[in-house]
Order: sequence, then structure tokens, then C-alpha cells
Amino acid sequence: MSLCESYTEDVDKLLVDLSRSVQQDDLEAFRFAAHAIKSSAANIGATQLFSLCGHLEKITAPDFRARGSELAGRADTQARLVKDQLCAITNDGSRAA
Repeated sequence: MSLCESYTEDVDKLLVDLSRSVQQDDLEAFRFAAHAIKSSAANIGATQLFSLCGHLEKITAPDFRARGSELAGRADTQARLVKDQLCAITNDGSRAA
């Protein structure tokens, strides 16, 4: 399995968890998913995603209720940009789409 495939498989599942936690109003699950995505970002040097998820794993309950969906969307967008770049760098561009 390539680095691109491994990252994509792991992070795609975590992004689903992040989104689901917002729908279920589950702050702890949101924080856990953000922490796991942050770890994946750290492993590949994705500093912007790492920073964003560092904020998300410490989100307050009021901020989560007010902005959880928006922030999950930002994480999703950033993670997909990382995937596209990683797949291009590792010459696995066919998986970037």
C-alpha cells in the first residue's frame, strides 16, 4: 500500500467520524477524530492540517455547537488538499481524484 493510499484510507474514515460527531452532537467524538487526523497530518508533515486539528481537538462546547459543522468542513477540505498533494508527490496521482 502506498503512502497516499494509507493516508487516504485512514483520514477518510476519520473525516466521516468527524462529520458524524457533529450530526450526533458528540463533542468528545469530535475531539477524538480531530486528534487522530492531527496525528496523521503530523506523520506526513501537513502543518496546516495539523494546526487546524490541534484547534479542533481543544474546541469548547459552545464553539462546537456554533461552528462544528463549518470546522469539520474546513478539516475535510484541508485533508483533501493534503491528499491531492501527497498523491502527486508520491506519483500516485491516479488516486488523487
